[in-house]
Amino acid sequence: TEGPNRGAWSYAAKNAKFGDGSCSRFAMLGLHTAKRAGFEVKVETWKNASDYYLSSKKAGSHVWGYTPEAGSTPTMTLAAMAGLAILNQHLPQDEQTKRRTEAIDRAVPYVESNAGNLWNAGHGLYSLHGLERAAHLNRWTKLGKHELSKLLDEKLTGLQRPDGSWAYVGGGVAGFGGVGEQTTEQKEAAAAAAKLTRQSNDLIATSFALMCLTGQPEPKL
Repeated sequence: TEGPNRGAWSYAAKNAKFGDGSCSRFAMLGLHTAKRAGFEVKVETWKNASDYYLSSKKAGSHVWGYTPEAGSTPTMTLAAMAGLAILNQHLPQDEQTKRRTEAIDRAVPYVESNAGNLWNAGHGLYSLHGLERAAHLNRWTKLGKHELSKLLDEKLTGLQRPDGSWAYVGGGVAGFGGVGEQTTEQKEAAAAAAKLTRQSNDLIATSFALMCLTGQPEPKL
């Protein structure tokens, strides 16, 4: 993005004015894997992302929200901690290296106190994947009293459905039709759309669960 959120990513393909922690999380994970696989990533891209993460944390604290203006959440804080760890791998040592490392270290108590409740934070499997990635990139095996592999395995295996999939847990399903009485055709369309949305979201949820369980090891180059 450009402007005050320069260095973040958004859903817009180009000329975006505002970025968010979620899009930035996946952009950073993708760039990290691409770089390790031998693709070029401009140093400016990493530096802009570093500036964004260090400037978007909440004033006087070391937690992050979906946007710099939004309230802090454990999920977005974990996303930032993963991003900062990636930057420490790909940027040369300088003054910002110390700031990034300090930001990660000072955010640990916040995510530690919320690790056991991430499933209840909304978008549960998305949140657990955020924990797994942050732990992997920062080389955590424990977070406070939590043995992370045990926490993830117990939560995920306990929630797997008989058909091998996982159900989406998060926001509601969007509907169709306007205000007032719906025609039969509108009701049928709304039901079909809701079913398709659930199936699509369950596929995404199952993908997050499998990525958590496999640990997504770093590419062997």
